[in-house]
Amino acid sequence: LVIYEPIIHTNKEEIEKIVSNINEYIKKQREDVLKVKFKVIETIKCNADISIQDTYLKFTDLNTEFITGEKNKLRLNIKNINIKDVNLPDLNFNIDTDLSLNKNIIEVKRLKLASLGSTIQAEGYYSNNKGSLKTSISIIFDTMKRIFNLKENGNGEIKAKGEIRFDDKTKSPFSKDGWKNLFIDLKLNGNFYLETLMELLKVKEKLNGFVSFQGILNGSINNIRGNANTKLKNGNLFGVDVDYLKCNVSYQNGRMLFSDAEAKVYNGFAKAEASITLPVVNFYTLNIKFQSADNKPILKLIGWEPDIPQGKVDGELSTSGSYFNPDGWFKYKPLKNPLRVPLIKNVSDENKKNVLNRIKDITGKFRIRDGILTLWDLHTSTSDSRLIISGEIDLNKKSMNLKSSLISNNVYDLLYPFYSKLKGNIIFSGDIKGKYENPFISGSADFKNIDIDGYSFDKASAVFSYNKNLLNIEKLSVRAMGEEHTAHGNIYFLHAKELFDISSPEYDLKVSLINARFKNIADILKIDIKTSGTLNANLNLKGKGSIPDISGNLKIDNVLIYKIPLDSISTPIEFKNRELTLSSLKLVKGNSIFTGNGSFFIDNKKFNYLLNGKNINLKDFNLKLIDTSMDISSEGRGTIENPSIKLYATSNNTNNKNYNIGH
Repeated sequence: LVIYEPIIHTNKEEIEKIVSNINEYIKKQREDVLKVKFKVIETIKCNADISIQDTYLKFTDLNTEFITGEKNKLRLNIKNINIKDVNLPDLNFNIDTDLSLNKNIIEVKRLKLASLGSTIQAEGYYSNNKGSLKTSISIIFDTMKRIFNLKENGNGEIKAKGEIRFDDKTKSPFSKDGWKNLFIDLKLNGNFYLETLMELLKVKEKLNGFVSFQGILNGSINNIRGNANTKLKNGNLFGVDVDYLKCNVSYQNGRMLFSDAEAKVYNGFAKAEASITLPVVNFYTLNIKFQSADNKPILKLIGWEPDIPQGKVDGELSTSGSYFNPDGWFKYKPLKNPLRVPLIKNVSDENKKNVLNRIKDITGKFRIRDGILTLWDLHTSTSDSRLIISGEIDLNKKSMNLKSSLISNNVYDLLYPFYSKLKGNIIFSGDIKGKYENPFISGSADFKNIDIDGYSFDKASAVFSYNKNLLNIEKLSVRAMGEEHTAHGNIYFLHAKELFDISSPEYDLKVSLINARFKNIADILKIDIKTSGTLNANLNLKGKGSIPDISGNLKIDNVLIYKIPLDSISTPIEFKNRELTLSSLKLVKGNSIFTGNGSFFIDNKKFNYLLNGKNINLKDFNLKLIDTSMDISSEGRGTIENPSIKLYATSNNTNNKNYNIGH
């Protein structure tokens, strides 16, 4: 019997009705029945479409040949089967099979399914709920890309070869849930792009790279197990860039485990363990141990990108859950050993940067939860300084709330190259809060063995707050032998481009000096004068530049100016535009008193003055042979090197060598 080009349109209800009618017809007892026996039944170029609930099947160019005999034989070839289902992508494939049917035994001599370049081939048997298929599978990823409309790279292929068995006397594999008892024993190999698989599985975590593998897959469908040796190139695992990785991959009970992983990452090495749940990836674990990896990308993983020199990092990162929330530790060292501050002057300007470029190591522990980076035991060291930090950084708001302590054997190490006049030891503790680019630092500091431009002190203490543009000194106290100096107020750095850039200060300070060394103060102010004495003063410092404007009142005791001794000098003072102005000047030596005023220009060393004295006793000025009282006035101008001085004197009661000269 040959049926040529039949066309069939049907649905589930019609099929059930036809089957029922045939069964009823067969059950009826009939006499004088004409029996017809066909040796071969063949259909050629049949087209059919069948609707079963929400599923639509369309068969194009279906060809069959059924040969009866001791062993019934069935050959089936369908050029295209199209399946449409609301829960599935649109599927198209062809099938070619050759079966032998003998009582309760179905022998599959050939079975081949093909779709868009992918193939499944099998041969085997099925009898009494028991069967075996030797299977060869080749799935190219371009097939899945086209079927599921994927956007990622479609290159790659998975091959499988082995056996699919069924042995369940109580249940057919074609019954409901019977397929779950199919047993698979396959050898696998292949390669593909991980991002394509993740897109197929609808995994949002960042997983990509080219994977090659070789392994096995076995077990029942509802308890399948797998194991493979895997290599990954040019990939990214949960945000970690991977140049090369090899590991063992195993799967069981819905969990895929990556173990014994060795990788090249960020020009360094790493060992890793990881796992994900399948088919729905709602939980994963990751542990990576880094060795000698580049610092910038590693620290970026935890949301911290400090402006430090290129270096290498050792460390460990672990995370688990539905999101990337890592814990870990790290240790950083720069590629080049940083120079200590005194040696930096001999190298290029590139190495004269701020203290961050002198860091020799950073170590710490970290944790990220919901965008909050927690740091503790974060130690940052230079050759002369050590900073310890603990606290939180908000990675979304780019702000911080940290506790810190600092110990430095040389504060010069912290300030160079912005300021090089201050040296000494410092111990600081306080808070660091605010935005990354301009944090607010507040706390207290203790100094020892201080030197400010050659002026040495024993110790000092300060309570202050600082950001890039403002240093607020709540209280500063500086002490030396017999000296105590205090200050409070603000120093502004309006043009600072980065933290600790104090190169262009603007002052608004109140300063009190007790028993200060006048010579050192003159040196700091760049007043080139041969002098000594003890200075007491209350001063206001205002203005810009390395030497601000100064006003106030001062008194200098035990003064020696160009070998002229005085008991004291007292005066209101104004230092502005590098001009020192002394008004209401009072000079005292013994019982002799001069009053007057004067000014001195620092840059060109020009000066002018006017002094007047009544009843000046020359003996007060070590002129022992002259016993007289004089009225003296003097005025002068010019420069220190080329002065012009006028002196006017009127003698009163002069007595020289016991001769009374008179008036």
